[in-house]
Amino acid sequence: MRLSRLVGLARKVVEAQKNNESAPQGPSILRLDDLLELRAPAEDLGDVESSLLEYYPKILLPVTSPKPENSQSRIIIGVDSSSRLVELQSATLVVSSVSVSSNKRGLSWDWPPVFNGLGPSLDEPVVRILPNDDSQVEVDDPLVTLVNPAGYQYDPDYNQYQAMDEARVSAENKALEALAEILESKPWSDRAVILVDGPVYLVPGVLGSGQGRLEYVEAWRRLLRERVRIIERLASTGARIYGVVKRVEKARILGRAKLPGGYQRCLGDTRGRSDLSLLSRALSARCYQSSQRGKPLASPPALVRSRGGPSKVAQYVILPQPWHLPKPGASVYYRVEEPYEQWSSSNGRLDGYRSPVAGVLVDSIARGSLEPVTIRWSDRRARETTRYLRSLLLRMALREGVPVTYGELVEEAVEAWQRAVA
Repeated sequence: MRLSRLVGLARKVVEAQKNNESAPQGPSILRLDDLLELRAPAEDLGDVESSLLEYYPKILLPVTSPKPENSQSRIIIGVDSSSRLVELQSATLVVSSVSVSSNKRGLSWDWPPVFNGLGPSLDEPVVRILPNDDSQVEVDDPLVTLVNPAGYQYDPDYNQYQAMDEARVSAENKALEALAEILESKPWSDRAVILVDGPVYLVPGVLGSGQGRLEYVEAWRRLLRERVRIIERLASTGARIYGVVKRVEKARILGRAKLPGGYQRCLGDTRGRSDLSLLSRALSARCYQSSQRGKPLASPPALVRSRGGPSKVAQYVILPQPWHLPKPGASVYYRVEEPYEQWSSSNGRLDGYRSPVAGVLVDSIARGSLEPVTIRWSDRRARETTRYLRSLLLRMALREGVPVTYGELVEEAVEAWQRAVA
């Protein structure tokens, strides 16, 4: 795909808004569900059942990290996505992208391909149009959609943040499906480790409860069914797939499990406490073998079940900082997830190391980093791609005289100033 294709796309989208004869409006004040927790993962709402699959002597166990040669012998692939808003007075535009990075040459690509033309072409829109009025605007381009993943038309009351979430997960699904097609023809597919930024299966509150707008429930139901199907396809190639969750502040998985008395004596009262507070307490109380400082610390793996979602295994890993005197506030926390079937079929191991945490460690500590390297690469490119798309649409709107919101003008001025002083 040439960049001229994206410029032409921006022109189509903006001209459709320019030809909209309705009076300019702002986003509907009826979008009150922006304030609800319907988009929050079930883990953050405590709407899950969990039970420990293994019991360690203490809640934090020093674990041996995969060695550099383990990283080199594996084909590591990181997938991340991004979405941004463009607020016109007649519509809200959601732009999205997905990036795939790998430690193997030839397996890094983006959609849309802003940085290079390599990689598969995905059947995935990169612009979603949420109108601010009841007018019907048509854009004849497969890179644009006016409907959500379940086929429901976007309307003035559609939650724009819901649409952003849909865009990211949908793009990741399409990228994972493209990876499955690639791996099915490769003899080394059983050496592939695929890391996805975020939960391996995302079950938001609106899907777990079944309450909220029908359009939201059906969209997430469709996306989750797709994710399950694609992961099964990836598993058939022998590849291992993990979800890497970096925002763990509100999660309540350990707190929902029945913890041994020894853990509770260390942690105190666990009722109502988040997982991060429990792990921080364990770290500050030295509930691990201090004689083995310098090693990552892992919580026991937990089987997680949520209403409306498949079972998965979740495990926390802490990279203590500094190594000589770990401090809760300075340490790095991740939650690593994998499908339960994958965990059980491998006896909870990856190359002999504890899984699922080994899925993160093989791409971080084993490669001299505190974060998964391939996810970091994908995160940067996906963000830059949506930044480019957003800037392209905004500049096209300003050139064509399509009204934009005051907030967009301010943000564009700030970005221009940052570019000038960089």
